[in-house]
Order: sequence, then C-alpha cells, then structure tokens
Amino acid sequence: MSSALSTQADEVCFALKTQETRRCLVDNILKFTAGTPLAADPYERRLLDQFVRGELTIDQVLAHLES
Repeated sequence: MSSALSTQADEVCFALKTQETRRCLVDNILKFTAGTPLAADPYERRLLDQFVRGELTIDQVLAHLES
C-alpha cells in the first residue's frame, strides 16, 4: 500500500465512530495480512467480528487466543 493511501486510510479510520472505527481497523489488518502466515483463520475472524460489534474488547480477544 502506498504511503499516501495508508495515511488517507488512517485519517478515515480515526474520523469514524466506534464500531465503524473497529471495522475499518480490522478490515485493514485483514487486507494487510491476507496471503501471509499471519492471515486470520476462521476462529480468529469470528473473534474479530465480535470485537467489531463491541461484544468483546481487544483484551478479551487476546485472552481467547491465548487460552
């Protein structure tokens, strides 16, 4: 991703409301890691979806992943 595009995406993310911000953040992370060993598996995606909806905090997501 180009630096200008990355900066623009950052500005958009920070300008959004809470759930929209979480969705933007997660979408960008998923795009960045797609096709790499860091790509989220289905279980991780479900946890991230719960995070986006506000059902889990990021700390709760991490706790699930560590258990």
